[in-house]
Amino acid sequence: MMRRGTFLALQFLACRLLLPPFAATGDAQVDVPDAAWRQGPIRYILVVQEDHDYKSLATDGERRAFIERFWTALDPTPGTELNERRTEFWKRVEEADRLFREAMTPGWKSDRGKVYILMGPPDTRETMGPAEIWKYQVPPNADAAPDVMFRFGRNSEGEYHMGHQEYVGRGALRYWDPTAETDGPAAGETFLAVRSENGTPQIMKGRFRMTEFPVASVRSDFATAPLDCRLRYDFYRVKRGSTRVVVTLALPKDQFRGAGGDIQTPDVMLSVAIDDPKNRKPVGSFSETMQPAGGASGSSDRPFLLQGSFTVEPGVYTAIVTILDAKSHRGISRTETMDAPDFGRRLALSSIAVGRLRDDAEGAAGPALIPEADTGFHQGETIGFTYEVYNAEHKGGATPDLDLTYEFFLETRGGPRQAGRPVTLNHQTSESLAYSLPLLGWPEGSYRVRVHVIDNRTAASAERQGFFRILR
Repeated sequence: MMRRGTFLALQFLACRLLLPPFAATGDAQVDVPDAAWRQGPIRYILVVQEDHDYKSLATDGERRAFIERFWTALDPTPGTELNERRTEFWKRVEEADRLFREAMTPGWKSDRGKVYILMGPPDTRETMGPAEIWKYQVPPNADAAPDVMFRFGRNSEGEYHMGHQEYVGRGALRYWDPTAETDGPAAGETFLAVRSENGTPQIMKGRFRMTEFPVASVRSDFATAPLDCRLRYDFYRVKRGSTRVVVTLALPKDQFRGAGGDIQTPDVMLSVAIDDPKNRKPVGSFSETMQPAGGASGSSDRPFLLQGSFTVEPGVYTAIVTILDAKSHRGISRTETMDAPDFGRRLALSSIAVGRLRDDAEGAAGPALIPEADTGFHQGETIGFTYEVYNAEHKGGATPDLDLTYEFFLETRGGPRQAGRPVTLNHQTSESLAYSLPLLGWPEGSYRVRVHVIDNRTAASAERQGFFRILR
């Protein structure tokens, strides 16, 4: 048996594997405890010693016990009924079979299927001629590059194969398959391993890339006090078919004041578990450390403003949102109904972000808008609005030709009442737009701004609303 002698970026061998040794029944994925289990998709996450141990087992009972021990050791939430890692793995295998079947090759055996199982759905997926490019913004190793891209080229038979990989930044990850055949020798302790440049091969944490699950357990085990905060969700198009959800968090600073009177900067983790409310099945989960919004911390009397984001397909979801500050152990967990819009192919607008203009945002060429989760403003402040326009006509490479109208309404018991005259701006050529105005003479109350956009090249129109308050 021959061993491959070079490192390839996720260049996996075309293993001669049997049909998938698992069965899907209802909501549960069942590992079949037969001799072929080790040669199916599970081989992607087995270490060599485990493979040898399983191969030596003689009965289905011994194999069943091995499989249960294997998954119990990988359970991210031990003590709970659900093993999220086991469920996620077999869910990805099922999806890979459905999405990436090529001729007579099962989807989980294809190059795209293997990457999908090990890395999950890409954050962006683009088509460039006969090739697909997948990009992941959060690689499996925290010390690795912030972006990893994989290119799959399509051959004359319609099959996609891994091609040249591009790695952005330092510490790029490489995937090593040391076996040339199904039962070939392995380098180190793993079959499919991950390594950094000039590093030693090591298996991925948790065996495959997946958001850890701090949801219910973090709340009960680590959150010792409630977190005072306001949340805001804004929606943007990543590409056609995917929606980026940006979460902005406002945290009053007094709750982080220590015994000596100093305010500690929080270290906040955002975790989101997404379910499909129709069939009550999990769609995905996301976890990341929230960063200061716009790179600015704000004045001492303003709350901390933090942001995090994740990508979903358009649709209506049930989202369990957990916020935890690792320093103060303050946290919250809430269930939201989240409607991720489909920006599609027609003229459309992103969310209208509302905030203050600041001159101290790091890296900004000029005054930047810092989005607000608590959109309360005082007389004399300048309010700003930013948004994106999607699918404007660019025929012949021309710039867009857009007419914009801003209308303001005061919320009253009798319904919205127009405040002031509409503002119209004609023949705008940018699809990243902003508008600001000083709040002088505006009565206290709750307001909405309605933005109406017309594409002069196609006569298509779209509109969206934003909301804010004027305080005493």
